[in-house]
Amino acid sequence: MEIVKSGKAAWELKASQRIDEALPKIKRHARILRDNGANEATTRSVVSEMLSYALGYDSAADVDQESEIREGKADYGLRAKNNMIALVEVKRIGIPLRPKHLNQLETYALHRGIRWAILTNGQIWQLFHIDGGTPTTTTLVTELDLLDGSRVSKHAALLLLMSKESLQRNRPIAKWREEQAKSIETLRRVLISEPVIRAIRSAIYREVHFHLAPTELKKTLEQQLLKLRP
Repeated sequence: MEIVKSGKAAWELKASQRIDEALPKIKRHARILRDNGANEATTRSVVSEMLSYALGYDSAADVDQESEIREGKADYGLRAKNNMIALVEVKRIGIPLRPKHLNQLETYALHRGIRWAILTNGQIWQLFHIDGGTPTTTTLVTELDLLDGSRVSKHAALLLLMSKESLQRNRPIAKWREEQAKSIETLRRVLISEPVIRAIRSAIYREVHFHLAPTELKKTLEQQLLKLRP
């Protein structure tokens, strides 16, 4: 049973302290690499630092290099208790991260039953949840820029979601569900559902004393929702 202090579990306090202590040096390293225009191979040095010293993955036991991963579809595989829990894709520092960078990673993750993926260029860190349903959906759970001038405490709170302790407990799932709840796709489905249509019709009648036909209201909502970008 984990001891809880100040509303946080013992593992969370320990991981947060480790991240707080490691982050200043890692941020300085990332800034030097960015300013010097480091290549992808050199960028991996700061990624390895982050994984080992901040996020808690043992470089020998928990981190599989690309050459050790079957089919070589990821730069790193992250383990906890010998189970692969996440994949990491690394791009050169300074290169904007794009959805296409995840394509190969998604396929490999789904094949292996892995639900978490990290995309990074050493400066920007993104955590994704990969849902193997039909259709497959990949959701950005959290993102941070180490060099955006934010306080260490803010970055540490976001990085905690990517830590070994957090991912092996599937803790980012609550954050993923929050992002799903706020997504345009979810809002679209909910807003044109029959119960919501009925509630909106009643509200409209109370407001303007006019009974708008359900089909007309649904059509109007769909037209307006199409203007929203996913």
